[in-house]
Amino acid sequence: MKPNILFLLVDSFRADKCYGKEKSSITPNLDSLIKKGSCFIQTISSAPVTIPGVSCIFTGQYPSKSVIRGGNRLKLNPKLPNFISLLKNSDYSTTAIIPKLLSLSGVTADFDNVIETPGHDGLYDGVGKKILEVFEEKKLHDPWFFYVHLLDVHGTARGFPEKFNESKYGINQYERMISSMDFWLGKFFQKINFENTMVVLTADHSSDVGIYTSEMEFDKDNVNHGHMNTSLKLGSKFSSYLPNSFLPLKSRMKKFLVQRKEKIKSQKKFDKLEQINEKNLGPYEKRILQHSINPEYDVYDDRFIVPLIFSGYGINNHSVIKQQVRTVDVFPTIIDIIKIPNNIKSDGISLFSLVEGEPMKEFPAYMESIANWTKSTRTTDVIGIRYNQYKYFRSRKDKQKKIGLFNLHDDPHEEYNLAQKQPKKIIEMEKILSSIISNNNDLKTESNEFRDLDEEKLVEDELRKLGYL
Repeated sequence: MKPNILFLLVDSFRADKCYGKEKSSITPNLDSLIKKGSCFIQTISSAPVTIPGVSCIFTGQYPSKSVIRGGNRLKLNPKLPNFISLLKNSDYSTTAIIPKLLSLSGVTADFDNVIETPGHDGLYDGVGKKILEVFEEKKLHDPWFFYVHLLDVHGTARGFPEKFNESKYGINQYERMISSMDFWLGKFFQKINFENTMVVLTADHSSDVGIYTSEMEFDKDNVNHGHMNTSLKLGSKFSSYLPNSFLPLKSRMKKFLVQRKEKIKSQKKFDKLEQINEKNLGPYEKRILQHSINPEYDVYDDRFIVPLIFSGYGINNHSVIKQQVRTVDVFPTIIDIIKIPNNIKSDGISLFSLVEGEPMKEFPAYMESIANWTKSTRTTDVIGIRYNQYKYFRSRKDKQKKIGLFNLHDDPHEEYNLAQKQPKKIIEMEKILSSIISNNNDLKTESNEFRDLDEEKLVEDELRKLGYL
């Protein structure tokens, strides 16, 4: 009989906040999952954001193939075979609990049953109860695949029970949120039989928010969500009282207020970044501080190293594995463990040998800076690889620009660029990167297939609610 599969994806989960000396949260249920499973602590995502990150996992393909442009955002490439369809063809019932906006990006198009959650809702906003209802009301039919997408540590950690808001539960909000999330993980684990259920826990990408100090958290909140000044408040209040007959005036006032608020926000960012530049800091500290105020997309490790845990059915060797692997390897491994035919050609490979405690060679991890939204103003021009303790990257369009080379063993914070000192290593790494690129097509241009105007309006409304537009 085929095993059931519970797939937990914790959006923006850092590997070092799941396991290791840098973890300060209290997580007995997560710790137990690791103890009786195989835990990979150096798993590399291909993208620093969600839509391409999840698409890479579901297809086993790098972003240039796994996503296409669809209006304002990227979408999972519907013409590419994915592992959800493979599971369905192998008699699995497939269910997903996922944020509405991500569902609109097509990543759940092949699921039998999709339960959407609004906005940035977390476990304590009702998502936890919805997950439990799926188990308690027996909405899963054997053999089942249940995908759960959790947003609790995405961005600056949102509200959580006051009892967890103490330093003993974590050194910052991010870690305290992990402690509070663990309470719900325990509830979920009580609902499954680990003998006939495989539990997979990973993330779409990582986040430097996990290492923010309380001061950085305050600065980020103050810049991005600061209050409007008195004149803007009065203007907003006055506009709300105008009758609909003054609709053109209300529209102009609303546009002015939004522009003015953005101007104030931009000035706050500029002032804070100027303060950071004046400080005597190393490259790593300065980069993290700058990102806390004005995030940019890049290929530094803080956005790419995620946890990966296989536990329960089929996992006999309980160990922590330090060898580099990739998120594109996740589903090839699942399919190998549950022993169903795999006819999907992917960039990933099965990690079953490592799970069994056998040696296996390391493969290069391809990485690229890429945004969820096609209208993004953030920098998205860098591609690179991570291989044999080295990180190499460059401009996507020009091999001679934005070059970085780092020895990750000696320089884990990627502060000392060796590009000028090790030209032979640059040549060696570029050959590997070029080989990967040659096997991938460039991101496809926008397709009329995804230009449904009603859907685009729905997506734009969701983006505005969440502050992306």
